[in-house]
Amino acid sequence: MTILLFTLFFFCIFALNAAIKFILATFSLVEALGIMWYHTLPIAAAIVMIPFAWRHLRAMWSRLRFVSRLRRICRKNKLKCKVKTPSLLSIFFRYQQSDIRVEADGVTYSVKFFGGNVLRRFVHLQSPELAETSKFFVMPVIVERNKSRLGTWVFGKVAMMRGKFFINELEYGRKKLKNVVSFEENAVPVLLFSPAPMRLTGVVGNTSKPLGSAEVYQGVTIYEAEGFLRFLSRCSSVV
Repeated sequence: MTILLFTLFFFCIFALNAAIKFILATFSLVEALGIMWYHTLPIAAAIVMIPFAWRHLRAMWSRLRFVSRLRRICRKNKLKCKVKTPSLLSIFFRYQQSDIRVEADGVTYSVKFFGGNVLRRFVHLQSPELAETSKFFVMPVIVERNKSRLGTWVFGKVAMMRGKFFINELEYGRKKLKNVVSFEENAVPVLLFSPAPMRLTGVVGNTSKPLGSAEVYQGVTIYEAEGFLRFLSRCSSVV
């Protein structure tokens, strides 16, 4: 019993010593941060903003990667390609000038990036100049009834593995998006989506229909980034 009490006593002493050291280290860190606040505040603000800026960072990376691949394909196939504006400009600003000029198979293509960041968005075109974007939420709905929250969560996992559920897709956050469109004369107008949206539809007559790459919509050829690169990879220069 005496040995047990001594052991407990020394354990309490070591625990108290560790707690005091942790408190002192915390105060020292807080004091250092207070002294160097003008260095630490921007870093802390940048860390906090990363989740909010992540979608834009992904869109910028996708655009830069697309332009790099475009140049590489044009060099390989000996196509004439001119990037007329900074590749990231249309994600943040609206302007009238077309962005890229490509000459392939004796045809000139005047390419205009669709303005704004439509990554992970649904895009519904009313015209090449006017669109509506929306966010989406996918919610699994379980077929069997279970009133218990815990039971629903557990059974939901099992249902997803066994396929006993269906998906309810909810759209929200609708927003009008105006796009200034201008193309070169005597060139095939191309409206390019880079990055590509999750879903692209357009008004045709009185109905809405899905739109895909190489489809002509109200006199303008629609392309998503990958579709346009695949198209150029099959082209060649005309001497």
